[in-house]
Amino acid sequence: MFEFTDTHFHSLHMQERGIDVHELFSQLFSEGFSGGIDAGTYYEDIPRRKQLLGSYRGIILSGGIHPGAVSREPLEQLAAGLRIVEDAARRGDIRFIGECGIDLYRSPETRENQELIFARQLELSTKLKLPVIIHTRDAEDAARRVLHQHPPAYGGIMHCFSGDRQFALEMQEMGLHISFAGNITYRKNASLREALKHTAMDKLLFETDSPFLAPEPKRGRVNHPGHIRYTYAAAAEILQTSQEELAARCGESFRTLTGMLP
Repeated sequence: MFEFTDTHFHSLHMQERGIDVHELFSQLFSEGFSGGIDAGTYYEDIPRRKQLLGSYRGIILSGGIHPGAVSREPLEQLAAGLRIVEDAARRGDIRFIGECGIDLYRSPETRENQELIFARQLELSTKLKLPVIIHTRDAEDAARRVLHQHPPAYGGIMHCFSGDRQFALEMQEMGLHISFAGNITYRKNASLREALKHTAMDKLLFETDSPFLAPEPKRGRVNHPGHIRYTYAAAAEILQTSQEELAARCGESFRTLTGMLP
């Protein structure tokens, strides 16, 4: 048994897919799970997530507006949502801003508004002195431009990294951590495995993005944080190190980023 972290999961979505979250985390904490980030995608979900997870010392909440929400709501309502996120952060309910970013795979028609809301959340993260969680899909050029215009002063995480080696290097130069998910285990994702090899150990994190994106051999099933051990195993083989060493180093990076004590 070794200690492990999961830097991105969605407990409410896990519940919706039939997982008993309290039973799951009770088991995982007894098996070496040391904590992680329950990532917000919508400003109205923060109170429910706090009520669900507030008793778990190792689990941190983020709060923000996912790019998918931009296609569903007018800018005026999204602006009001950002005020809700800011209030939650000032109360200490959330310790990251996000997930936020740009997704041109699912919603290319709202690119301009996605960039605007992404920029506002980057500005908010700097204003509040909090790290940010970033979602990009088929949007590396747009994300790069917005990040250079509004650099996150307190770092953050490129969640479920899907870019190439060069983009990984650029994001590390900006002070961001790179978080890889279970899709590094998929046979066709050689470019992701190459990006992993070019990620510095002190900028490297792993996640499940539960209940989505289960790694092999669980692909196609409902995902949960316990499955991250398959991702650690695959990454350790790629990086030619042990799972224990890799998990320990990633745990150090996670604690440094979040300000958590060992």
